[in-house]
Amino acid sequence: MSGEDNNCAKINDVFEELCRQLSINGQVADISEKFSLLNSNAERVKFASELLEKYALYPEILHREKDDELSAKYRQEGNNAFKRKEDHTAWRLYTKSISYATNNSECLALAYANRSAVLYEKKLYKQCLEDITNAFKNNYPKRLHGKLIQREERARELQLSETTDRYFERPSGLKEANRKIPSASAKVEIRRTKALGRHVVAKRKIKIGEIVVVEKPFVSVLLKAHLQDHCFACLTLRYSTIPCDRCVYAMFCSRTCQQQAWEQHHKYECPMLATLYGMDVSKMTLAALRIAFVAKKHYYDLDKYNNDNDGGAIYKSQSYEEIHTLEANTHLRNSSDLFPKATTAAVVRYVADRTSPSFVSEFSRDDAAIIFDELLMHHQQTAATNFHEINECAEDEEGRYVNTSEIGAGAYAFLSLFNHSCSPNVVRYCHGTEIIVRAIKEIPADGELLDNYGYHYAVMRKADRKRELQRQYLFNCECEACVNDWPLYKNLPRSSTVDKSYDMPELESIMMGDRAEAIRILTFLLGGHLKTVACNTMPEPNKLLADFQETIKQCYALLGNRKPRF
Repeated sequence: MSGEDNNCAKINDVFEELCRQLSINGQVADISEKFSLLNSNAERVKFASELLEKYALYPEILHREKDDELSAKYRQEGNNAFKRKEDHTAWRLYTKSISYATNNSECLALAYANRSAVLYEKKLYKQCLEDITNAFKNNYPKRLHGKLIQREERARELQLSETTDRYFERPSGLKEANRKIPSASAKVEIRRTKALGRHVVAKRKIKIGEIVVVEKPFVSVLLKAHLQDHCFACLTLRYSTIPCDRCVYAMFCSRTCQQQAWEQHHKYECPMLATLYGMDVSKMTLAALRIAFVAKKHYYDLDKYNNDNDGGAIYKSQSYEEIHTLEANTHLRNSSDLFPKATTAAVVRYVADRTSPSFVSEFSRDDAAIIFDELLMHHQQTAATNFHEINECAEDEEGRYVNTSEIGAGAYAFLSLFNHSCSPNVVRYCHGTEIIVRAIKEIPADGELLDNYGYHYAVMRKADRKRELQRQYLFNCECEACVNDWPLYKNLPRSSTVDKSYDMPELESIMMGDRAEAIRILTFLLGGHLKTVACNTMPEPNKLLADFQETIKQCYALLGNRKPRF
């Protein structure tokens, strides 16, 4: 969020320095052997902790307090940018001024008022009025009331004609909910085989475009780059954010989100953020930490959570048991994978002990700290292969919505059961933090539902896909596209048996963000045109079917999270 933390030792630097010290002292082989013999995650974290202490490598604890002097500095810089008509820069600096201002101070009120001027210029009248309200609530100087009241009156008039541009459209939802999997369609079920483990299969035929999953995350985390313009709790795009009352990092869309986040996890992580952000701790580690906080009421139930005990049970996305029993693949990981994770967990635990000791002290048993270490390490492993990106479709400089950008990550229990294919038959979209999964191919009864983990046959060569999937997800891909070595998109054949009337619809209006046109095209394609095309063209892979699938994906993406240029 700011440049103040640039001089802090990074988490990767700490690990590299530890390895250097071990090498200098001729201990690499001995330490590696001892580490490989450890049986539990907590033992691994303790082992790394002792080494960090031995070599004095624990980081300096950083503090970023509210500071009216800094707040005034950022506000003045914002004023200068606003005079230059650099609206985005001015908005960013005013938001920074808000985050640093002390509670109920004149500095806070002035920053809100000044930011409202930017939002007024950007025609975001509703959010402008929210900032004006917050300025008055925080002792805005009476000598300046007149000008702000005038802006408020103009904004109220203009708000009536303000075009409502929702961050995302609410989907229709599941047509028929699954009794055993509340987040899934009744047309799917979880099966288990020795070869595939737990996986998701169609009980009945699923049509193209059908929603098969609507799932909320157990926890989600916001990327550091989006702290100012998205809610720290619900990740919604917001330009009139309000700050955490204590730290200078978390910003919220409402008091409700602020209070819920505080009760669930932020009261523990709040004093840790300066150090963790300063060290560039990864989003997956931050997600693991948040799970360790949110799951505290389950600390003494972990022995009951058996990965094999799922017969007949209801699979609940919001249940910690489902998150805890996601595959960590510890048995497939070597020391070169586990040792950095243990070192990171040890550092995070050290920061927690020195900035947020109240968490462990809330427990009546002495082993709470050990369980905390266990979960930090465990969920760093489950995160790497099971957590999902939360993204938005962002408008580029040319006014086009052609790419998605990551804003955060979430722990989605049911989605994590979907296996990968380099030619998937489902696709994911984000509506807020909720993920919607739709079929992009017709899936027959007993057919497996297959997601894509970021490596698609159309844009990446087989050898590269297989290498990256093995590195990140620890499996050798044997999907249809890999087994048959499907060509890249540019080398795909184009069917010559299809009449010209089946050409791909004009996509320019979709790329320019026209949601109404996206809905019209989806209605046209899913209303029978795509089936006609499929019946009159050669089997996959071919360029025409790939084009139609991409059209469907772009249309649905536009109905999800969408960020216009500011």
